[in-house]
Amino acid sequence: MNRDTSPERLKPEPIMIRSSVWILLLTLFPSLVVAALVRSEFDRIVRPFLTEHCLDCHNADTAEGEFRLDTLPSRFDTVNAALWAEALGRINAGETPPKEMPRPEAAEIATVADRIAASLHASRLERMTERSGMRHDRLSREEYEHAVFDLLGVRYDTQAPGAFSPDPIWHGFERIGSELSLAPAHLEKSLAAAETIIGRAFPEATPQERTRSRDAIAIHWNISSRRAEIENAGLADDVRVVLWPGERLTGANPGALDAGRYRVRVTLSGVFPAEGPRPHLTVFSKTAGRMLFEADVDAPETEPTTLEFEVWLPDGNAAVAICNEVPGPHNKGRSGRSSDFLFTTLADPSSRAPWQRKLSDDDGHPLYPLLLIDRVEWSGPIVTDADRAKRSGVIPPDEADREAIRHSLARFASRAWRRVVAPAEVESLVRLVDAGLSSGQMMREAMRPALVATLVSHEFTYLSFGKPGVFQPELTDEGLAARLSFFLWSSVPDAELSEAARHGRLSNPSERLRQVRRLLDDPKAGRFARSFPIQWLQLQQLGQFPPDEMLYPDYDV
Repeated sequence: MNRDTSPERLKPEPIMIRSSVWILLLTLFPSLVVAALVRSEFDRIVRPFLTEHCLDCHNADTAEGEFRLDTLPSRFDTVNAALWAEALGRINAGETPPKEMPRPEAAEIATVADRIAASLHASRLERMTERSGMRHDRLSREEYEHAVFDLLGVRYDTQAPGAFSPDPIWHGFERIGSELSLAPAHLEKSLAAAETIIGRAFPEATPQERTRSRDAIAIHWNISSRRAEIENAGLADDVRVVLWPGERLTGANPGALDAGRYRVRVTLSGVFPAEGPRPHLTVFSKTAGRMLFEADVDAPETEPTTLEFEVWLPDGNAAVAICNEVPGPHNKGRSGRSSDFLFTTLADPSSRAPWQRKLSDDDGHPLYPLLLIDRVEWSGPIVTDADRAKRSGVIPPDEADREAIRHSLARFASRAWRRVVAPAEVESLVRLVDAGLSSGQMMREAMRPALVATLVSHEFTYLSFGKPGVFQPELTDEGLAARLSFFLWSSVPDAELSEAARHGRLSNPSERLRQVRRLLDDPKAGRFARSFPIQWLQLQQLGQFPPDEMLYPDYDV
């Protein structure tokens, strides 16, 4: 393809030069001064253009397209800026002036469009200088959940149905402060969450860890009553639950539980074609409304393996379903009945009923990916020493005096609010405890309203930077500590980072670098490694548009 490389063709366009000059002015000089310069240029160039080419159609009498320019002022505040942006769009699109009217030269149109664009940008900078020196960024659901766990060692599922409203997404990101608004419903849910969290951290009776184990006989109701018969026949160790593709098992549900973290052990194996997909184990919580665990299973039926993982379950009936989430036919398609248990091995002809779908070809090779469950165990709720240590000292002994109560609340509020708490703020919390103690409550119950108030406070649910009416070009050390910890850990600063901020050491670049490296070396940095790429690359959209199942029956997201 021929390209014009003449010196005239290679000269910069005048319009590009003028735009670059205005951008340079807006970058180097104070916005208020530049705004005045831009406004004078606007009145000198844009107004005459509009009077000559636009006002005949966009005045009080005609108002073509219900759009008037005769009353549109040169001020570019929020409302007027939107109208001027619309006018700029129409000019750039060639909609004005109409084709039947005398049209200006292209260079003149470009100059006018350039001045309107510069005025819009200058007015935006001017409005930004008028903003308060205070900034509030609400914690996202993910940040709230991690912050609560790091404070008290308590898991609160913010994404469970009815817990918190979904965070607004901006270009895939869920942690843009300007997008995270606050609605009245959020306040109600925040209060309910805080009460639940404090109740779990300091329960009336400590839940005892225990194990619920269910073998294949107990899992399926159809044969559970025949346990003695099966054991007498010597088949108890050979019974397995069979999950066909897409089949869901609810018999392994652990039942009513106390909220907490549980260790799950699933002994299982699989039957699958040599070239086909493997069985895919999924553990889904109906209560939480999300997947708890998933994994491919490539253990042969003669060599079962045990998968161990930890999940968090809420109060009440866990309502957990185990599924073989892989494409393929279901055994109910032929007879309307299914065989959900298997004796001995697949190679044994007596392992299936005559009416069942054929499981193997003539050479004995499996046809479908089947999941075989031997046993499911649930152990918990698990409370580690590290979790208990986070709650240590939050509630003083019953015989503690007022000073000890004040010290405990000041320590907890400082951790939760990421800053030194003023004496007046602590005193307001202490008065809540005084009211409970004076009514005859024990210390644990009397402390609960003060702890709930700490978590409901905007000081916890918001990241606040700056001071009202004070221009502060740089973050304070405490603000920088919060920025670092919430960016890399999605949570509150730990003791070492808070200590460095209180003593002003984060102002030192070498200390900041040391703290960043320390935060990245901590396991909590894995939260950033998991969350940021998903938001950045918008991976949450994967699987939203799967292909037609009739055309691609073997497709698996």
